Amino acid sequence: MFTHKDTLKVILWKGAEFIGLFLFLALIPRMMGPELYGDFAIMLSILGVFILSNALGGLPIFGRFIPEFKASKQTIRIQGLFTQFFIFRLLISLVLFAFLFFSLAHFRPDFDMNTIIVLCATCVLATISLSCTHLFYGLNKMPSYLFHDSSSRLLLVLIMVGYLSNLSLQTSVYALGVVEVILVVVLLFLARKYFSFYAAVDQFPDFYKHLKFGLAFFASNLILMVVFRTGEILISFFTSASEEVAYYHLSNAMFLALYALFSQVSTVLIPSINTLHSLGEYTKRDKWLGIMFVYLTVITVLTLIMINSVGEPMLLLLLGQSFSEVAVNFCIISISLIPLNVVRLGHAVAMVNSKTKENLLVASIAMLSFLLSAVILIPTMAAKGVSFSVVISSLIAAVFSYYHFKLWTIINTTKVLKIFGVGAICIGLIEFSGYSRIEVGFFSLVFFISMMFLLQVVKVSEVQAMVIGQNKKKGKV
Repeated sequence: MFTHKDTLKVILWKGAEFIGLFLFLALIPRMMGPELYGDFAIMLSILGVFILSNALGGLPIFGRFIPEFKASKQTIRIQGLFTQFFIFRLLISLVLFAFLFFSLAHFRPDFDMNTIIVLCATCVLATISLSCTHLFYGLNKMPSYLFHDSSSRLLLVLIMVGYLSNLSLQTSVYALGVVEVILVVVLLFLARKYFSFYAAVDQFPDFYKHLKFGLAFFASNLILMVVFRTGEILISFFTSASEEVAYYHLSNAMFLALYALFSQVSTVLIPSINTLHSLGEYTKRDKWLGIMFVYLTVITVLTLIMINSVGEPMLLLLLGQSFSEVAVNFCIISISLIPLNVVRLGHAVAMVNSKTKENLLVASIAMLSFLLSAVILIPTMAAKGVSFSVVISSLIAAVFSYYHFKLWTIINTTKVLKIFGVGAICIGLIEFSGYSRIEVGFFSLVFFISMMFLLQVVKVSEVQAMVIGQNKKKGKV
């Protein structure tokens, strides 16, 4: 069952990831410059897409079945499930290795052949790590589950700083490879007792059932990730401007870090929501889904206030004047965080009620609207065009989620309007008051938080329930 400690673990490990992101932003783009960093951003984007294409719904599969096996002490079934997906993913990654190698050699002949080979090998290593992290998620071992994402940027910065005098695209990709070698060794060591080829063969008839369950959610997640992970590739294709790729990649990296933080908090709540659903406590289920949505929306608006007040000066300080466009892109793309809360709530409802087709439809609409917007906007607006395309697709996906999953039965419209109303006033003051953005931003933060309590959007009793845990008064959720 979920407890407040799980949320704290997620926040602490995500905090380490944010430290890595901060150091990365403060050091690497300056060291590389816009053009070289733009080429490196393409490599990072390819790595991300490769990993996502090999996820195969592992998170919902392992999150659904491994806790059940663990509760009934069927370790052999955990071993079988893990080993099956480990082998299956490895085989697919080798096929994708060949496809990626020939694609890069054909479309980017300017890339060094050794660089392409190392990148492809790094992608294969990353999918091996993915199998291990999904296992740890199912086992509810959150530190091990978050270890890869929380450590990768820190390690990458440390290694790339060592190449300071000879930093190139080739050495940067080599650094990526070294990071994945280190992480995969650690994760394989932690997962070593769950390897069993015998169990995998013995339980082979169950493999298709598990794979079918996961693929339904994998398809929608993969389609939705096209919106978040292909911007760099589209900019490179339509404009061939490496510096525009760099501007977008940096802003998108910060945006995705925030999105991932909010998503992780929601993810650890899903098992508890499923428990309430299975017990037939639908009113309490919808209540906690609604509370989760309200508080994530409050946090999102607070985040937007901070971005608008200190984002530009902080990013200029970190990145330098040559990356000034990053701040503009970040402010644009961050707007998507609000509608994505609605999309995330719809996804949670889909998981609880097994509405896979509706979830797939929402993701497909988001992808199509993104691609259409990107084709229209990128040729004239470059990086900003992709950022606006993400906002447009997120808004459209939110509208479809709201109606397809009947979210009006869960969302407290009055509270949400209060959040947006006060938030709009705060951001308006920052943008148009004419005073120092930082000073007005600080005042706006205090004003927003105070109004949330005064308007009873945020209640002390609910905050205490989430921090202390529901189990002390109302039974464990």
